Amino acid sequence: MCGLAALVGEHPISAAALAAMLDLIRHRGPDDEGWAAFDGNDLSAAWGGGTDTPVACYSATLPYAPVSGAALPPDARAALGHRRLSILDVSPSGHQPMSYRDGRYWIVFNGEIYNHIELRRELESSGHRFVSRSDTEVILAAYSEWGEACLGRLEGMFAFVLVDRLEAAVFVARDRFGIKPLYYWVTPDRTVAFASEIKQFSALPGWRAVLNGQRAYDFLAWGILDHTDETMFKGVHQLRPGASVRLELKRPLDVEPGGRLALREWYRLAGSHFEGSLEDAAARFKERFHASVSDHLRADVPLGSCLSGGLDSSSIVCAMNDLLRQDGVQERQHAFSSCSAIPRF
Repeated sequence: MCGLAALVGEHPISAAALAAMLDLIRHRGPDDEGWAAFDGNDLSAAWGGGTDTPVACYSATLPYAPVSGAALPPDARAALGHRRLSILDVSPSGHQPMSYRDGRYWIVFNGEIYNHIELRRELESSGHRFVSRSDTEVILAAYSEWGEACLGRLEGMFAFVLVDRLEAAVFVARDRFGIKPLYYWVTPDRTVAFASEIKQFSALPGWRAVLNGQRAYDFLAWGILDHTDETMFKGVHQLRPGASVRLELKRPLDVEPGGRLALREWYRLAGSHFEGSLEDAAARFKERFHASVSDHLRADVPLGSCLSGGLDSSSIVCAMNDLLRQDGVQERQHAFSSCSAIPRF
């Protein structure tokens, strides 16, 4: 699952606040934790770990290996924090925050890029070299090669915050359909805080939980949610699905009235015309469905499924079974169902 936190401001970042934001999402990533911060003058970086950082990470010969005893620069204007649930490259090489190109780029990332193997091959043919087997490093290399256009090449679910030290910019993006959460809130001192869960903002000075009455009404009266960038908390926004934002660290932060950021829509679902019979459509759907499930099977840890017994989850489990059998896997799948002891449920 993983979880992230990021602070970008016009005033020094609080180390205690960042640590508290990470502690509130320990359940999202108990395998590892880390942070990186950037000085407001020359964007020099400092990085370290925490109580859940494995000892092996500190001793790893990696350019982003956490430094024992490191502290946030007193004039830090940006900071990244991460809690890791290890899925791909479970070794210390998958530690985050991760850097690339001699520390020019730094990232915290929640999600999975399913076509990371294909992208890695393409990037290696262009001269990129990798020190890990993680999809996180593939995002960094892709951004280095294609800039913001890399988003259109990423197939998967993701939310990430990336710092470009050379251009003094922070780039934040969310996947096409908003599978991975990413919220932001602007503090009273104009620090922009990004988080995987809204409750992380309660660790920041100036936080006060205020109900967003209109959004609560929309949900209670119509059962709709996530139809705008607003949340149930007044002043807290979500980065919309298929959206990104860029913040310049050498300029005053561009914050719109109401605490909104000027987002760019990088993806919008477009329809396409299909000609053929129902059988043709079914065959094409089955081909795409199995290809998607196959991509989701890429992991360095045991796989499982949530099985409700409905059409969607049953189809996924059956497709997984077929694909795993083709690969010679004979063990039974791990399928999990939620059952209620209350008879009427």
